[in-house]
Amino acid sequence: MSRQRPESEKMLEVRKQLREDLQYLKSSYGIRPEMRRRTKTDEADITHIEKLNLLQAAEALRTVRRELAKYPQEYLQFCALERLRLVKTLQTQEKDLQGEALYTGRAYHEDRILYLATSGEGLYSLQGTLHHELFHLSDSAQIQRNTQMNTYHFSNRRLAHLIYQRMYDHEWEKLNPQEEKAYVGQAYFTHPLRENEKDLEGFALPSGTIDPWEDRATIAGVLLTDPKTTFEKAQRDMVFRAKLERIMALYKERSRGKMDESYFTDLAAGKVIEGYWKKISL
Repeated sequence: MSRQRPESEKMLEVRKQLREDLQYLKSSYGIRPEMRRRTKTDEADITHIEKLNLLQAAEALRTVRRELAKYPQEYLQFCALERLRLVKTLQTQEKDLQGEALYTGRAYHEDRILYLATSGEGLYSLQGTLHHELFHLSDSAQIQRNTQMNTYHFSNRRLAHLIYQRMYDHEWEKLNPQEEKAYVGQAYFTHPLRENEKDLEGFALPSGTIDPWEDRATIAGVLLTDPKTTFEKAQRDMVFRAKLERIMALYKERSRGKMDESYFTDLAAGKVIEGYWKKISL
């Protein structure tokens, strides 16, 4: 009969794993996830952060390491992620909602920082939220590049950015039968969908009905988290299929061709794990 090891020995192993994962993320991707309490360096609209304990932090780091391995360096460079904050819960002040709101993740485009909370469940878990928020960063990077390439047309740089964002969103809206009317905006938070409305035509998750940004990011999140189920939905939902094909094309474009059809086949088969990108380059 085996004896249980002392708790202190277990915690030493957890600390060792945590240090190894921090070092790996720093050397492989140039990021060192931050897991401290809220400080003055956090975004101004964040009102509360619940810090992860040691076990939670170690588990979160292992998840981030596993999920980032699904991306080639080219895509992560396109996203230009500079900082990553891992927390248990995240609360922000929302002007449109006239109060505070709990989030599982936030992307701050100008500072190139992601906040990821571990409190979500299912497709809103840390795994899904990481892919969701990273896609937000890649979307903003795309619009920023378009703006920089064409600002000579505009005297106001902010106006140029807004115009290119609207053009980008409008192209996406055309994929919906109702076009822009398919989105409900902030009403999503005050008028939640009933259970029988949650498998919406053309949408990966109910929160995708907020706006085109959330629509794209929710599809990206479920695709990288549960590709098999995502492809199955695309077989019976033609609107969703058109959107999914567009998302996959964007991944391919933003990864310089690395995340192609073969990649997504391998992803669905569970072959995209740590070491995948080195293996296929041989």
